[in-house]
Amino acid sequence: MKILVYQPRLLGDIILGTTAAQQLKNKYPGSKITYITGCKALTETNPFIDVALERKIPRRFEKRYFSWKRKKYDLSFFLLNWLPKANILQDYMAQCGLDRCNYPIKLYLTDEDLAIARKYLEKQNLDNGRKKIAIQADFERKWNETEFDKLRTMLTKNYNLVEIGYGMKLGFKKLNMRQAAAVISLCDVFVGGISGNM
Repeated sequence: MKILVYQPRLLGDIILGTTAAQQLKNKYPGSKITYITGCKALTETNPFIDVALERKIPRRFEKRYFSWKRKKYDLSFFLLNWLPKANILQDYMAQCGLDRCNYPIKLYLTDEDLAIARKYLEKQNLDNGRKKIAIQADFERKWNETEFDKLRTMLTKNYNLVEIGYGMKLGFKKLNMRQAAAVISLCDVFVGGISGNM
């Protein structure tokens, strides 16, 4: 059986949506699961996803793209949430024909992701005697700059501050979302308001 899950955007939601892959494999043994999302870095290391594709389709064409793509699959699901729900994870599982349960959520980091994260932190010239606080610097949602500067100033007095955002580079190469998550995993605390990072 060929199964398609299409989830075009919203990084935190993509991580929640990939939770369905393992449950779909359990429900349909031997199935081949393809995930098409706006961020392949969040799906390509999931061992329950057979094919991870990244497509950035303009919003007005997403439904048409899904209607065209789904014809090649036995089952297909279009996951997209706009309004807050009591439990978005359970809503996604129900959209995939699964029981409404709080399944474990996991982003699968590789050894390479963690090695890149360690190198990234080494390059930050951090004081090893201080705890590391990862703080959301961007990823599409900005803090109020004045308040962010106040917070940054306050935290840097006693802690190593590691800013998490699109500007993260190791040499000339940008870190992807999964590698940024690996950096966060090596810090003591994360401060931010984006569910994908959290």
